[in-house]
Amino acid sequence: PAFERRYGCNPDLQKEAIKKFVYPTLKSDFSLLEGYQPSDPSFSPLPCDLAACGAKGDSRYTPEQLQGWKQHTAGKFTELWFEGKQEEGYWGTSHRFILDNPAKFQQFLSEDLSSIVGI
Repeated sequence: PAFERRYGCNPDLQKEAIKKFVYPTLKSDFSLLEGYQPSDPSFSPLPCDLAACGAKGDSRYTPEQLQGWKQHTAGKFTELWFEGKQEEGYWGTSHRFILDNPAKFQQFLSEDLSSIVGI
């Protein structure tokens, strides 16, 4: 299926009971995400800082697309790139960096949230 071409062949999703339960939800989620169009294209940028995070080697978006999030903030914009798991024979894609290599992302969140609350 297209999902597997895009995200890799997750062994957990090969079980028919899981597919039957999960696939309809995933299909609805992706249809919504990929077809979303803002109702008011003359939006105002958010009055807060914004960080856009991406995975190095993820071919589903470009650096320019990640940089495009800058237009949505009137505050500080940070662009961050994280390493995804890229081992020979691994079924996943680098897009799964939060699950497969969470330490750097968790470190970023910890530091960012600490600066917000003044810890």
